[in-house]
Amino acid sequence: MKVIEIVPIAVIDVREATYNYSIWFPGAESFLCTFNIGDTGKKRDFNQLIAFAVEQAQNKTEVLNVYAQTSFPLGLLSKLLGLNIPDTINVAVSEQSAGQKLAVRHQDEPPFDCNATSTIAEQIVVTRSAVVTMSRVSALRKVLEVTELASSVSFAHEAQEWVKQAKKDLHGGVTRFGVDGQHNPISISIEANDSRLQAIVTDRTAMLNIVQALKLEAIPYSQAKELSEFKLLEEFEVGKTDACGIALASDKNAMLWADDLGLAAIAKEYSDIKTISSFDVIRLLRQRGIISEAEERAGLLELVSLGYVHCPTNIELVVDVMVNGSSSDRVTSRVLDTLLYGIHTMDQSIEMVSEILYRVNCAQLTIKSNDELIRVILRKMNQRWLISWYGIKLLQRCTEKFSLLPTRLDEIKASILRFLKEVAV
Repeated sequence: MKVIEIVPIAVIDVREATYNYSIWFPGAESFLCTFNIGDTGKKRDFNQLIAFAVEQAQNKTEVLNVYAQTSFPLGLLSKLLGLNIPDTINVAVSEQSAGQKLAVRHQDEPPFDCNATSTIAEQIVVTRSAVVTMSRVSALRKVLEVTELASSVSFAHEAQEWVKQAKKDLHGGVTRFGVDGQHNPISISIEANDSRLQAIVTDRTAMLNIVQALKLEAIPYSQAKELSEFKLLEEFEVGKTDACGIALASDKNAMLWADDLGLAAIAKEYSDIKTISSFDVIRLLRQRGIISEAEERAGLLELVSLGYVHCPTNIELVVDVMVNGSSSDRVTSRVLDTLLYGIHTMDQSIEMVSEILYRVNCAQLTIKSNDELIRVILRKMNQRWLISWYGIKLLQRCTEKFSLLPTRLDEIKASILRFLKEVAV
């Protein structure tokens, strides 16, 4: 077997699929198609679009079958050979038989031998948001032990200023300005040596320690000049440190670790820079055997509780946070945002929400009441008719799921109906 390419299985080679589409499906519609459905909003206007979608779904299954037949899980091969991943790749590539693709299935991968590789990526440049997350999630700091993270020299100066200002506020007290719930201006004075100010000093000192462990580099003049002409940075008020981080990642052809989704999008627009999030780093650390399964789970729980709604996740993780996390509406709402992130249809949303209600109630868990959960869920609907429609659909689905938990079903029905009556008034 000769390896012709190694690709993540989750990343289908779109170019190849596009090139071969007409061969695989002679007579089929184009891979890309546009529709004019008019402005009447009548159901028949969508018939052509629906028919095309059904046809594409059938073809998609066949495309995936083609890939399944010509790919081989890299993790499985390494297990069969009894080798770690790097050695498996070396052996496979050196074989001179028929070409074959190795598809990397993360769940099949054995842990990396930490002595065989010292890095989890070729090069990573960190941003301010990544350092903030590292300071709050202990599992992420393990990455400093196994790879060299880079950042711009300006980051060290900025981090020192954070600590200097925090200590100044601690000794002198501060006055914060903002708005109340009715958008009226207010001011809040915090006395010197207040515990809240001490917590800020501790937090920023932790961030400074992380920054000092980074490899700090100056960006080339050519990159600085090009960066100064990139209008998106000014338009979205990107700070100097993050702007320099983007330039550094571009110059070194490195990945940019950014938990700020806006910054990640700007980096891609600037120079098609590949980005990685804290969620990705935790998963990567686990796959390399650098952290344990328990540490991975704890890290993911911390990310969800901190409100990282862009983290792909699963129901078990969300149930954990709902049961063991804070009982505030704010955290519950964040967790639900995380659960439903990427869900694009109401039916999918209702299925997910009913499933989480079922699992929480099956475990006889009452830390979060059904009433509280349902209120947070239904408040996410921004129109009265949508709340009513969603509530009724959720009630119907829960009735089907909770056939073996009649007492809990009665509680859920009462909660939904009570909230719908309040909305109707």
